[in-house]
Amino acid sequence: MLRRNNSNVLASLDQKQIAELKEAFSFIDQNSDGFVDKADLQQLLISLGRSSNTAQVEADAMFANVQNELNFTAFLSMMADKIQESEQNEGELLKACEALDETYTGKLGIDTLRSHLVPQLLIEAEFETIAKTLPTTVDCHELAQILANQ
Repeated sequence: MLRRNNSNVLASLDQKQIAELKEAFSFIDQNSDGFVDKADLQQLLISLGRSSNTAQVEADAMFANVQNELNFTAFLSMMADKIQESEQNEGELLKACEALDETYTGKLGIDTLRSHLVPQLLIEAEFETIAKTLPTTVDCHELAQILANQ
C-alpha cells in the first residue's frame, strides 16, 4: 500500500478537487469495496474500449509502484503528486513558450512552433498531424496546458 503524510496531501488539494477525486475513485472502484486494484482498473479500461490484453498491460504498469490496492487516502496522495507534477510541467512549458514569443503577445505562430519542435522533438509528419488541430497562432497558456497533460 502506498503511504505518505496525509496532511501534506490534503493541504495541496482544495475541497472541489477532493470531491472530484472522490467521484473518480468511486467510478474506478468497479466492485465498490472501497479499494482500487488492478482488476477494477482493468474493468474500467475495458469499458473504455481497450482490449483485455491492453487493459492488463496498462493496469500492471499503473500499479507497478503499488503493492496490491489503493484506498481513497492513497489514491488522493497519488493524484496530488500527479496534479503537482502537471502544474510544474505546465509552468515550465509556459516559460519556454513565452521565451519563444518574440512579439510578446502570448501567442506563437505555427511556423515558430515547427522551427523549434521539428526535428528536435517531433518528425514533420507528427507535427503536421498536431498542426491540423491548431489555429494559425497558438496561445501559450493553452499550449502549456495541453502539453502538460499529455
